[in-house]
Amino acid sequence: MNKIKNLSEIDSPSLILIKEIMESNIEAALEMVSLDRFRPHVKTNKILEVCKILKNKGVTKFKASTISELEMLGMIDAKDVLLAHQLTPLKMERFINLSLKYPNTKFSCVFDNYENLVCFDDFLDSYDFKQDIFIDVNVGMNRTGLPCNELIVFFQKILKLKNINIKGFHIYDGHIRETNIDKRNEIVKEVFNQAYLQIEMIENLHNCKFQIVAGGSPSFSVHSQNSRVECSPGTFVFWDWKYSRLFPDLKFECAVYIISRVISILDSKTICLDVGHKAVAAENPFPRLKFLNFPEAKSIMQSEEHLVIEITDTSNIKIGDVLIGIPDHICPTIALHENIHVIENNVYVYDWNIIARKRKINI
Repeated sequence: MNKIKNLSEIDSPSLILIKEIMESNIEAALEMVSLDRFRPHVKTNKILEVCKILKNKGVTKFKASTISELEMLGMIDAKDVLLAHQLTPLKMERFINLSLKYPNTKFSCVFDNYENLVCFDDFLDSYDFKQDIFIDVNVGMNRTGLPCNELIVFFQKILKLKNINIKGFHIYDGHIRETNIDKRNEIVKEVFNQAYLQIEMIENLHNCKFQIVAGGSPSFSVHSQNSRVECSPGTFVFWDWKYSRLFPDLKFECAVYIISRVISILDSKTICLDVGHKAVAAENPFPRLKFLNFPEAKSIMQSEEHLVIEITDTSNIKIGDVLIGIPDHICPTIALHENIHVIENNVYVYDWNIIARKRKINI
């Protein structure tokens, strides 16, 4: 990392992206699953150019969490985009306006509440519009989604709605963080078994097959082995320090780093850096950064614009020295920055705008 030739041109704190590593991560993912079963989540990268790279590699299906992320994908004419977040009434209008503005993109969404879905069905009447949806299923994340034993009744009720087409089922298992790959396989199979049984009953009853979108990056290796499942990892594209520790079996590498600089030397072991809460995700305990050039660094205190760390010896430290860190949690870290500095062949060449960090782009 210290081989970057013009690192001095980049102010801090800021993000740098090693493009070759990111592209290697994408290739590694595509070696695990076929394109027809690959639906990467863009909530990690939020960058138009990254989505274009995925599209140019043959990716036609995407998953997103926000209206802005949907619009970003509409801007590149992504073919098939799933919003994996419940629509509230105000977002229903924005969602339909996206379909009208970007007709080359087929947008779908998830629901787990019948009354809310009836509201959406009524709303669609005024647009003379038929909408594909996925039923959101809860297998233990306990965030959104229907319990498995309610799927059949919910499915039957939806059939009464004239503007709604059930495309499939969406199942997220972010609560499964088992490090051992064999145990992770076992847990995923166990928690998904009831969901698959209920879906199979529905399919047999209606003599058809539905799409199943399941999992994230941690369970990607498990779901990639199931031919029925579309896999939707997101973090894989950039990776981070937390997932590197938890899931050593997944051969992705960290592609995004934070550069920071020394702004104060407190004593023989303590320095202060310019990387505060506003530059790196702060929802988890220390350490929030793993410093490449000071792996022994211990985080002492962090505030909005400062991070105090303890190292072995500060005698060779100067004000302005660069420290490069791997974020512990990359997804919310990306959303804190307006742009990312792209490195190619160890040279900083240009910036990419993190366009979907906005709550609203146009619609």
